Amino acid sequence: MHVHSNTEKGDVTADSLAWENKTKILTAPAAETVKIRKDDGSSLSGSGFKGDFRKRELTFSGPVTGTYVRTDDNK
Repeated sequence: MHVHSNTEKGDVTADSLAWENKTKILTAPAAETVKIRKDDGSSLSGSGFKGDFRKRELTFSGPVTGTYVRTDDNK
């Protein structure tokens, strides 16, 4: 499954994702790897994903790897 957010300028990719519209929370099964890629090239990959889009917080309960791309817009 692939989700793109124009507002957040990024993508979330996983085999399975669940969206709770009322709370604006996106989750994946605990053992599943979720990949997040921003349009600026920054990326994260990990397991145990929960995204709270109301608070604009992402959490992983498992191992995470990634790359942060700093641009003038990230100041």
